[in-house]
Amino acid sequence: MKFSSLTLSILCLLTPLHIFAELLIVKKVGDTMVPLDENDVPASDIIEDILLKYQWPMVVTSKLTKKERFALMFKGKPYAEERFIEAKIRKETKRDDLHVVFVPTTIYELFVMVQTFETRNEPIHFKML
Repeated sequence: MKFSSLTLSILCLLTPLHIFAELLIVKKVGDTMVPLDENDVPASDIIEDILLKYQWPMVVTSKLTKKERFALMFKGKPYAEERFIEAKIRKETKRDDLHVVFVPTTIYELFVMVQTFETRNEPIHFKML
């Protein structure tokens, strides 16, 4: 299936409700944050379970303890979701090198737009699964 870059960017811009902010899990190597790789596969199931339980909007359907609700939803607590999820991931995986980074929708959309205009004459190929 082929789509032009322009078509893809128009679809992304016309459907903003389908592109949400995301929490990225990265690891610290020296002074640098890097993406997880094949060496991090053992932690991936734990991370996935934590994100599916505590990340917005899935947290709405999760049965949280009173302590968890307070930590996640306390008004005026900056970065509550990121801090809470990072602490859970570190505790469950027993790894202090993992960090949670919040990427707002606007940043993601700007990246998509820049990428689209840089590759505007190249077809985009989607692999059918």
